[in-house]
Amino acid sequence: MFDLTNAVENWRRELSQSEAIAAADLNEMETHLREEIEGLAGRGLTEEEAFVIAARRLGSAGDLTCEFAKVNGAFIWQRRLFWMLAGVMLFMVAHAVAGVAAKALSLASTYIGLRGERVGLLESFISTAVLIITFYGVYRILGLNRKTHAATGPIKRSASTAALLITAAVIVFVCTAATRFVPLIQLRFLGPEEVGRMALGAAYGWALWAVIAPFALATILILMSRTKRCKVA
Repeated sequence: MFDLTNAVENWRRELSQSEAIAAADLNEMETHLREEIEGLAGRGLTEEEAFVIAARRLGSAGDLTCEFAKVNGAFIWQRRLFWMLAGVMLFMVAHAVAGVAAKALSLASTYIGLRGERVGLLESFISTAVLIITFYGVYRILGLNRKTHAATGPIKRSASTAALLITAAVIVFVCTAATRFVPLIQLRFLGPEEVGRMALGAAYGWALWAVIAPFALATILILMSRTKRCKVA
């Protein structure tokens, strides 16, 4: 059975994926859509028929994106700048979490018999793994949050964004403070010579990562760049 409310929500959710369409534009289009549906229903069409015709008259998601991109250029770049800065914040969070996790696990590894370069090498691998896992976890959370709140108003979304950014800042602060204290503990209980050997092992691990990372990042960006583009007339 056709559900008009659900159909409109899905239509709105699809359009909200476009960076060119602002919340105000989406609200205005939804108003036009509902008015068009009401007018068509008044002529004897079913709700499903009225919705299909009204949505078709407004245009497809691709066509609307191209049209709004022409008039919302400043808005698009503002949103892109926001996500660039959000990416920097995400890196800070991931780096901080990875750092404190690697330091804590490397400290714990000394109690199971690992020493010197092997501890440093393990620390670099753990840090890299936690960094990747944190990035993926946040990506999944943002993706689910985007799907769940695509139809919500701008005020609720702004509050949610502010809460996420404040939480991220707190995580960065706590983890950064923790990573500054762990080396002091290692130096106190293991001695400067052992800590130096650990640093050498970590340097080997990071050197290996520096070789692999550019190719891994390039592969990820290539896969992410496979998006549909507007057709040029």
